[in-house]
Amino acid sequence: MILRLSAAAHRRRVVIVLVAAAVTALVVGAVELGAPPEPAAAVLLVIGVGALVPAVAILGATMRPGQQLPAFVLDERERTLHTPRTGTFPLLNVAMLAMLGVVPVVPDTETDILPVMWTVGAVAGAFLILCARVTLRGMGLTLTADGLRADKFFGTVTADWDAVDPRQIWTGPFEVRLRYRTPDLVRTTGWVVNPNRLRVDGVAPAFAAATIQHYAATEDERFLIGIPAGTLHPRSHAVSPPRTAEPWNRSSVIPVLVLAVLIGGGAIAGDRWVGTACGNTSVAGFAAHAVTIVVVLFAVRMIRGSVLLLRRRG
Repeated sequence: MILRLSAAAHRRRVVIVLVAAAVTALVVGAVELGAPPEPAAAVLLVIGVGALVPAVAILGATMRPGQQLPAFVLDERERTLHTPRTGTFPLLNVAMLAMLGVVPVVPDTETDILPVMWTVGAVAGAFLILCARVTLRGMGLTLTADGLRADKFFGTVTADWDAVDPRQIWTGPFEVRLRYRTPDLVRTTGWVVNPNRLRVDGVAPAFAAATIQHYAATEDERFLIGIPAGTLHPRSHAVSPPRTAEPWNRSSVIPVLVLAVLIGGGAIAGDRWVGTACGNTSVAGFAAHAVTIVVVLFAVRMIRGSVLLLRRRG
């Protein structure tokens, strides 16, 4: 049920965000015209929480290893195979729009809560700006007869099949890692940090790696991509490359793990220092809390990924 909700939210993502923006604007406009602010704020909070809860549920469902299936989504009209796109970001945008709308609704006389609301509004506005691209395009991998396209958070990687080395493909947590033998055939748009790491939420990484490996090595079968005959058998698996050629090892993972712990600990220490110096309920204090939450979540993700790699290595 959650995955069906996720797919539906992604299909209707533009409509969902536009409707949420229109409702938020109507509520804020009503308050500006004299409507009481308390019911308006309650409506916006209900909308925000109502979107945030399923967004978190979808995120949790798609990140569970048990939800990774050995299959791509077949799109015969576009002649592509692609990983499922989730509705997490459209729903999070609805929640952020609602939170942003609460800020002008709160009366100026509420001096105790205004710093909190302005901080929430700043975080919501930054989220809407930073996540606009991934909301519209989604995040995941698409295979065509010409090559592969990876829609990442801030950019897109497009590579011809001749650029992919089928002997240099590995799997990581929720992703496929590869090396390009012809970098000139790899193109990026936007801001891409790791063009060799392809996110594959919803598809078993080993199966995705096997599919890429198969089509990179078998040129005369690429025309099958996008039709039922081009979907590989669910038991397909990537051939493991020589261990000496793997792009990571224990000595490279441990420093990342230590760095993640230091980042998380430093963020918490900085938050405590700002709280002591400026007050936990001041504007600076609330801003520090918001930044700390984001940084700690990032550090936790780095720690989790490092631990998973170390466990795989062992």
